[in-house]
Amino acid sequence: MSGRVFYGEVWGTADEKLKALASGKYDLHPNPPTSKEPPHSKDGADLADNPFQAVAASKPLYLFKPLDLSLQKEYLAFKPLKQIFPLNSSGICAARDSLTIHLSKEELWKVVLDFANLPEEELRLKYELKDSQSWKIKWAKENAVQSGPSKENIQRILYRPFDSRWT
Repeated sequence: MSGRVFYGEVWGTADEKLKALASGKYDLHPNPPTSKEPPHSKDGADLADNPFQAVAASKPLYLFKPLDLSLQKEYLAFKPLKQIFPLNSSGICAARDSLTIHLSKEELWKVVLDFANLPEEELRLKYELKDSQSWKIKWAKENAVQSGPSKENIQRILYRPFDSRWT
């Protein structure tokens, strides 16, 4: 025995939707799966305005909403994204992206120079920074001073798909 899927929309606030569904106007458990008839009202009358319509849930998409499938064959002829991009990632995720990732080399260079030259408290205020267990302004400042600021260390990265930035 296989189940059937029906799709419908009920518009309004959450309360209005719940009231409409609880009103008994629409049978949420329509005819038995063997029947080809559309859902009906609890009083047995067919409803022209019944919001439920049958959906053909089939491989490979198992849709739960009516959709024009006229281009499905052409769509499925393309390589799946998993084949095009065998490795996936959400991208770079740093707790201080606004500090370490910039749209231009010049913007980033200003931050690097600030870390090399400004006192810790001024950095804390200017960049709205807070120390954490794994990162401290003091450590970042020491690193900037010890490594000696160099524009050669600034690199272009693909921050997000189609979004090139500097770090």
